[in-house]
Amino acid sequence: MTRLPNTLAIQLAEALPQAAPLIRTAIEAEPGLVRDTPTLSLDTRLHRLVFAPFRAAVPRTTYLTHPYLIVIDGLDECEDKEGVQEFLRSSLRFFKDNPTIPLRILITSRVEQHLQPLLSCDHVLLMQLGQQSSWDDIRLFLDIVFEDARKANPVIQAYIHQHGPWPTPSQVEMLLKHINGSFILASMLAKFILHGITSTLP
Repeated sequence: MTRLPNTLAIQLAEALPQAAPLIRTAIEAEPGLVRDTPTLSLDTRLHRLVFAPFRAAVPRTTYLTHPYLIVIDGLDECEDKEGVQEFLRSSLRFFKDNPTIPLRILITSRVEQHLQPLLSCDHVLLMQLGQQSSWDDIRLFLDIVFEDARKANPVIQAYIHQHGPWPTPSQVEMLLKHINGSFILASMLAKFILHGITSTLP
């Protein structure tokens, strides 16, 4: 979560030009906001780089006819649980203090134990998406990935010629159970299966 305020500030400046000089002024006044090893808390950086510039820029904006949307995908996949909790607390406090601000945050995530208490409040709208829907999408993703591999890889073609279908339906089902609805894990496993361990390293 360390770089999240920086990333959001860059995207905000691009989408809302009126916020750009405000973000620049905040950084010039306090360079520690964007250091690789931050000396300020995530909460402070979020407010000075994102929330405060947005709030100040809105009155200067004439074309913002709908709320500005921030999308955070796969929040439960982040290993920095304390950072995730601080991000949620900071965001919730901002919306509590600014209930009419034209800003929304859309988060896709499994509601893990460390998230549940923070998401059970009046400022959060929880929607339960059917697991089967994501399983169907991931099954389609795997079908396409493996089909492309079968067409392009002569080793796989030779294996299929000698041993039959690859992967087998039962192997696909086993993968889906391990993946458990996570597109990130589906992508990593597909790369590992097709290209080996080095393809999953940063």
